Amino acid sequence: MTSGPPTDQKIIRDEAAMLAGIVPVAGCHVLEVGCGGGAFARKLASAGAVSVIAIDLPGVVPESDAGKPADVAFRAGRAEELPLDDEVSDTCFMMKSLHHVPNPQMDQALREAARVLKPGGALVVCEPVAEGAFDEMIRPFHDEREVRRQAQEALDRCTVLSAKHDFHYLVPTDYESFDDFRKRMIESPTVTGPVTDQARRAARERYEVHASEDGSFHEDRRVHCRILIKPAL
Repeated sequence: MTSGPPTDQKIIRDEAAMLAGIVPVAGCHVLEVGCGGGAFARKLASAGAVSVIAIDLPGVVPESDAGKPADVAFRAGRAEELPLDDEVSDTCFMMKSLHHVPNPQMDQALREAARVLKPGGALVVCEPVAEGAFDEMIRPFHDEREVRRQAQEALDRCTVLSAKHDFHYLVPTDYESFDDFRKRMIESPTVTGPVTDQARRAARERYEVHASEDGSFHEDRRVHCRILIKPAL
């Protein structure tokens, strides 16, 4: 590890670069659990990882390897049952994904991360804090307050890994218009279940309250990052 965490009010525009300065990435075998479209995994490869395995649910994980770096491999799987052997990763990232694991399996997901980490390896869990205008806007169709609380409680209970760092930072969140917000959030694959017309109207009303005069939206959102270490042999 090359540096300490940022201050709580620091705005981070490249989370991969910031985290690569705290935990081992360059020259390492890295895992991302809950990779979505793979943007963060690609950044880890650019940060010098020898290999990056990026895992998410079928239908969410990219099906094509087109355009990806040769050292990034996408695999379908679940956080609570990772399709990997024991002790294969130097560092594991869960970027805003632990709260998407069903609550009964969150503890198991952390145990799985510990299983695939090499002794001395690091687990990085970054979770958005349920506060601010953005969270108010998504609440009508995607209220995450409870699952985010459950994710933090699972981390508190974790005994297979030891706490190393616990800090907050800010990430800029921008939408050009409500249509941009609708496409990226209301129609996101992470939104489970149908979104009612009433929820859409409520989300639009809340968006318009917080939007600028030109219809755009900006907020520096707070992220809670916890870094845990697997005991060395």
